Formats: sequence, C-alpha cells, structure tokens
Amino acid sequence: MFSDMSAQWLLLLIFLVLTAFVYKTNVILGKETGIPGPRGWPVIGHLPLLHRKKIVHRTMMNLAQKYGPLYELRLGMLKVLIISSPDLAKEILKIQDASFADRPLTVMGELFGYQRKDIIYSPTDDHWRFMKKLGSEFMSSKAMQKQQVSRHETLMTAVDSLLECQQNQFIDLREELLDMMLTLIPQMLFGKRLIAGKSVAKSSESNIMKKLTQLFKELAKLDLSVVGDCFPFLRWLDVGGAEARIVKLHLQFDNILSDAMNALRREAPPATSEDPGLMQTLLSIQRTEEGKNITDDEIKALVTDLFIAGIDTISSTLMFVMAELMRNPEVKEKLLKELDEVVGRERVVEESDLVNLKYLKMVIKETFRLHPAVPFLLPRKSMGPATVAGYKVPKDTQVLINLYAIQRSPESWDDPTSFKPERFANNLIDVKGQDFCLLPFGAGRRQCPGMGLGGLMVEITLATLLQILEFSLPAGMKPEDVDMTEEATITSALVSPLLVSVKPRLSPNLCSMRT
Repeated sequence: MFSDMSAQWLLLLIFLVLTAFVYKTNVILGKETGIPGPRGWPVIGHLPLLHRKKIVHRTMMNLAQKYGPLYELRLGMLKVLIISSPDLAKEILKIQDASFADRPLTVMGELFGYQRKDIIYSPTDDHWRFMKKLGSEFMSSKAMQKQQVSRHETLMTAVDSLLECQQNQFIDLREELLDMMLTLIPQMLFGKRLIAGKSVAKSSESNIMKKLTQLFKELAKLDLSVVGDCFPFLRWLDVGGAEARIVKLHLQFDNILSDAMNALRREAPPATSEDPGLMQTLLSIQRTEEGKNITDDEIKALVTDLFIAGIDTISSTLMFVMAELMRNPEVKEKLLKELDEVVGRERVVEESDLVNLKYLKMVIKETFRLHPAVPFLLPRKSMGPATVAGYKVPKDTQVLINLYAIQRSPESWDDPTSFKPERFANNLIDVKGQDFCLLPFGAGRRQCPGMGLGGLMVEITLATLLQILEFSLPAGMKPEDVDMTEEATITSALVSPLLVSVKPRLSPNLCSMRT
C-alpha cells in the first residue's frame, strides 16, 4: 500500500507526463494547421486571455487587427478558431453550416442542459431537432398572441412599480429592467398563477419567484471558466472549485423546477384564455399518447434554456438601449415624437402598433449592432475535418464568432462606434440571419429559436416605458456623462449604475393596471 507521500509523488508524475503529452500534441497540431495566431504559453496556451478582469471580446477584436479575421487560440487542450469578419461568419454559419453544427461538451451544458437534453447545448441529432420543434411551438406567432394579455399586465405592473419610485430621488434602471424580466419571463414559463402565489402549491413550493430571482443573480456572478473544460483529464480535481459552485447552483435550480412541476401537476390548466405557461403546456403534452416519452428532465432542460437566455439577453439589450437614449437625447425625442404620432397619448401602446413604429425598430437594431447582448455566438464545433479560408481545420475544433468585432467593423459600417439609428433608414440589413454583418440571433440551423419572442419583448417593453414614463438624468449630469463602460462578463453589462428619475408622461388613469 502506498504511503501518503508516495501517492502524492505518483500523482505529480502522472500530471507531468500528461502535461508533456498535452504540450507535444498542441505543438504538432499547431504546425499542421498553419493558421495564424499569437504565441501562447506552454501547456495552458492562451487561457490568460480569458482572465475575469479582461473584456474578452475587445481583446479578441484587437488580436484580429493584428492576425486577421481568422486566427487560432489554444485553451489548454482545446483548439479554438476566432472568426471576426462577415464573410468568414457566412462560411461557418451558412456554407459549411452542417460541418460546424455541433456544440462542445462543457460542464455548464452537462449540468444546466440536463446531460445535453436541451436546445442550446445538445449535439445536432434527432433529439435536438425534436426539442427545437417543441420549443419553437411555444414561441410561435399563435403562442405569442396567447401570451399578449399576460405581457401587457406585467408591463403595466412594472410601470406602477417605477412610478412608486418617484418618492426616491433616483432609481438604477439596470436593476429595474432586470427585475422586470425576472417577473415577466418566469410568468411565461411557469404561468401567472404559480408565480403570483395563487396556485395550489404547498408551502415548500411557495415563493418560487423569490427563489428564482436570488438564484439568477447568483448565477450571473458565477465564473464559468472551468479548468475541466480545457483539460478534461483534470476535471476530477476541479481546480479552483468552479464546477462545485456550478453543481451547487444547479441543484438549487433543479429543486425549484421540481417544486414547480409538482405544484402544476396538482392543478388543471386554466380553463380560460389565460396562458398556462411553458411548463404546464409541456406537462399537458407529456400526458398525451404523442408526448408520453417526454421526460421530466427534458421539460426542465427546455425551461432552463429559456429562463437563463431570455432574462439575460433581453434585460441587457433594454439596459443598453436606455443608456444610449439618455446619452443621445435627440434620438430619444425623435422616438417619442414617433410614439405620439403613431399611438397618441389617449391610449397605451399595443403590440399591434409595433409594425408602424419604424424608428423604434431602427433604434433597437442599432442597439443590437453596437451592443450585442452576447458578444460571441455560442461556440460551435467541427463535426469532422474541414477547410476554412484555405486552412485545414481538424475535427472537434471549436469556433467562436466575435459579433462585437463584426458589428463594429469599419469595412461593414460607416462610423461604426457611434450610435446612429438613421443608418438603417434606407438599409435593408436585418437581424434574421441572412446579413452576416448583423447577427444578434446567430444564423443557420443553430440560430436562436427565440428570435421572434426576444425581438417582440424588447420592442413592446421599450415602447411601453417610453410612452408612459418620462426619464430624466440627475440634475447637473450631461448626456455625455452617461458611462457606457462595459463589465467583464459573458453577457454585455454596464459597470456603472444607470441613474434616472421617472414621472408620468401620460394621464394618471392610463399609467395603471386598471386600464
């Protein structure tokens, strides 16, 4: 039997041998591809570029200026291609879409994707196609129409809440917008009755809203740089403890989802036109002959996808568009003028009005361009050997498309760092995945299935807030003083609070849930 000291020396020897193997393998592969890129550290490669204090998408954009729109990084044992031009994005997402349709295996995907049973992290196979179809039905035009009343009521409740803040001198609009989405999205997923505490839930299942809010904010602070993703043979060591933290949060979230499912199973779906929510809809399908093979984990995986992705991306976009409007008062005034001309001040804006709010759409499109909620598209992985821009790409190579760099490229956009919604006035470029210089929802078969719902949520929320409320900066603060400094997180966020005061813009009887 080994002594403790002998065991430690054996582990050290194994580690050194494996490290030498990793280094030799990466050197050989690097020579095979010939793809340009910066020189990395031995063994760890370019992992220091992912330091939590660095804004990674900007670092990658700067590297593209030196090494070109296609360059290679080595993150431990992983080979990663960084794409920074519309033409190369089209090559990956359209021309060779089938060859780069897979997703890499990650700890986050394994846990929050319920062993990759979801849409986001699942490999491209029949199960992924089934889950995508299931999720798309919830986000169809018919389904979104059914959710309209609930959306309106939630937005008007948020307006009431903001008006109550008049007693305070200022509010942090970042927090208010996040809280708004932390109410609206869960209602869509779990149903208004359960979130509002009006279901037959037992005491152990109550306060779901409070639990979800707390968990989401903890998840947002989580460092998702897991050593085991880059060095799979070291995963068992959990260097830094990142995986343990992810496991802990996942268990908490899984318990919340289980409680919600138990509560919803004890009550029938609402007999009225009220939208029952995604989870109740899926549970109803599960009880049919057609859906009897749908597992609880698959339902949880789909709900998790929409919860995490929906809240983060929508609140981020709204935060940046409001910050830009406070920084550019002439744009805000032009948008308010359009709202007054199209909708007026005698009623509250409705979703049917959105088609006529052309400038609103331009403002949102420009926000998508300048401040993508997710600066990198979710990573893809080559399903076999491929060739990109004349370079040989080995199987299992990961591909990261830097939206931030593409959407700020002077080759595609005039004055790319300025906020100018008018650039889309006579411009047919859209966000639906056909124009590869503007890809907030991605493109190809792995395009975000929530594109329609996400776009609608941003449009109606922004239109409602701006029409009903008047937002002002603190006295003495100039528009150019609005701090647009980004935080070093996976999704885009502002470092500084967005402090504003609010007051009614319409008559009091319209600024109420009673309308």
